[in-house]
Amino acid sequence: MQFAMRSKGNRRVGQEHDITNGCSMMGNPNRPRGDAKIFINKLEAARRQINAAIRMSFLDEDELAIHTVAAAAYSIVRDLLGGRGRSDVLELARGGIYQTARSLAAGELSESALDHDDLTRESPHLRDIIIAMAAEIRAKGDAFTPDMIRFIGWGDVVAADRKRLAESANFLKHADRDARRSLALDKINNDEIIMRAGAAYIGAYRPLYGPVDNIVLYQTPEMSAFHIWWMARNDPDRLRQEYGVEFTDDFLCLDLSQRRHTCLRLIELFRQWRSDPNPASIQHLHGQMRHLIALERE
Repeated sequence: MQFAMRSKGNRRVGQEHDITNGCSMMGNPNRPRGDAKIFINKLEAARRQINAAIRMSFLDEDELAIHTVAAAAYSIVRDLLGGRGRSDVLELARGGIYQTARSLAAGELSESALDHDDLTRESPHLRDIIIAMAAEIRAKGDAFTPDMIRFIGWGDVVAADRKRLAESANFLKHADRDARRSLALDKINNDEIIMRAGAAYIGAYRPLYGPVDNIVLYQTPEMSAFHIWWMARNDPDRLRQEYGVEFTDDFLCLDLSQRRHTCLRLIELFRQWRSDPNPASIQHLHGQMRHLIALERE
């Protein structure tokens, strides 16, 4: 692996895109709206599937149905990225390495703590690379960005990851060559496939509409709620950084059923906030989020 500076070309936001939210209506514009044909693109199809899988997960519906929907969405956005010469696996690794280096550069993480970090534990050689990146970030600040990290020789890692994730999905949609096969339910990891689908969706969506600093603006309300659910179970420290200590600690005190119910209510809250032409401040939104938890605990 190596990293190097790469320049960012100018991009016109929305250039040559006149399809609103991935949908297009065709036919006589004077006809009644209900008589028009509606077309969706691949990205919109994936968005709907991811949102549906998230809602189904929070409603605690059948895990196999959730997996089928989420895996279909993941396949779409993964292929969209692949068509642009990109890999969601490497983009996740790039994001994790970059965030770790930023934490190290900011003093939020010590070099000794790297020995216990998931990334460096799985790939010890990354420790020195992350330390070098942290030095670059200290020197260059925001001028050092994740897209400056390049991966060399990771083809086998990408292929193995794709095969692993495809195993359960293929079992649930095919029976032409493995009709007598069975599947161990502990191989179904819906949180992972939804997280991967959402991350790949954002990776596929961002280049179309230009750069935005706040990742929440790329997420659907469902994805924002699932992001909280995922971080609570896998990275509570990051949840505290993004949503505050008070909200995080209160959310972690809820049992899984209460968390699911709260996340369903968070979806509605995020939807209202996003649709408001004059949205409240982030601080006010966080206050409303804490209020939802208080209601759940009553």
